[in-house]
Amino acid sequence: MIVNALRGRRQVVLAGLGFMALGAPVGAYGVAWPSMRASFHQPISSLGLLLFVFWLTRALGAVAGGHLHEGGGVRSLRVAATALAGLGLLGIAVAPTWPLVLVAAGAEGVSSGMLDTTLNAWATRGGGNVRTLNVLHTGFPVGATIGPLLITALTGAGLSWRFGFALLGCAYVVLALTLARFLELSPQAVAVKAPTQRAPAVARLAIAAGIATFFAYVGAEVTVGQWGSTLLHESRGLSATAAGLATAGFWFSFGVGRLTVGLSGPRWPASRLLEASMIVAGAGGLGIWILPGAVSGIISICVAGAGMAAIFPTLVALTVLRARGARAVAMIGYQVAAAAVGAAVVPGGVGLLVSWRSVEAIGPVVVCCLLLMAVLDRANARFGRKAATLDQEVTADALAASSCA
Repeated sequence: MIVNALRGRRQVVLAGLGFMALGAPVGAYGVAWPSMRASFHQPISSLGLLLFVFWLTRALGAVAGGHLHEGGGVRSLRVAATALAGLGLLGIAVAPTWPLVLVAAGAEGVSSGMLDTTLNAWATRGGGNVRTLNVLHTGFPVGATIGPLLITALTGAGLSWRFGFALLGCAYVVLALTLARFLELSPQAVAVKAPTQRAPAVARLAIAAGIATFFAYVGAEVTVGQWGSTLLHESRGLSATAAGLATAGFWFSFGVGRLTVGLSGPRWPASRLLEASMIVAGAGGLGIWILPGAVSGIISICVAGAGMAAIFPTLVALTVLRARGARAVAMIGYQVAAAAVGAAVVPGGVGLLVSWRSVEAIGPVVVCCLLLMAVLDRANARFGRKAATLDQEVTADALAASSCA
């Protein structure tokens, strides 16, 4: 029994390290960008192209990871995805030209998407527990905090940004070797078959609204995380080092909020927790938009991070509660893919707005994304309730018919 308990904790730690690895590059790109664009003579708006390539390929990897996960070989998939992500980061570190940076970022994106899907599928295997999901997902902001701090420390010491990506790549490779040695398949994991009957129209609307919710939310999150440093440096007058530390503060408040929710117990229902999180995140986004100055910008970014902390894992938990069964498990890959597309399209669109207007366009974009998310989540809940009622009516009719027969 003790051995089994230790093995279970080891798998939880490995999952947490996986989420941490997913977060580190996400936080590093934006902070490293001022140095990267100087190395490749790129305009400030090209960060949007880099993020678009990374997140779009991550979406493709998430969908592919979902199908490969259903086909078996989960352990090999997780190890291979981690190793490939490390090679992609090492490729960025040594790339001599801008096009090769984009190719390496694409390789890292595909593998990260596969890893993201397998980790979320593992985390929800026992149901949508909000506390468990928030604790496991705390690894992501921890990694996203380490990434900016690492890049800021290296560039502040006069070293190239390339050293930071090389260290991140090596960390991925070490994690892949650790997984190859210690990762075990959970005996609770059950292969789930997709439902054979076509879902009714109202259920399909609920699924579409739920997937689109991930698009809107992650678009807002990544916009703040990636463009916040540029906003504070280029528009609010902070030094590159101070702006990098402020971005780390965003991810730090993000992680503290997520861990607090995970450790505080089920004090609020998941739906109420999501509503409160959206309100706090919206207040932070509004502050980024309307409050001038560097100090107010830092405070607003950290408030947004605290509010956004519990949103993603709570959405995953609500998916399991609302959809249940095979439908919920099948949706994970598509939700991760939609999140990645949102992270590609929205910050990429911000890049276009920055070149057209100014970097201050970040605030309005974040607020609009969060408002869209609130509308979509409300639609998802409403259509989901109607679909559940319809399922109950169909089941009751079937039972009545069988009793009469």
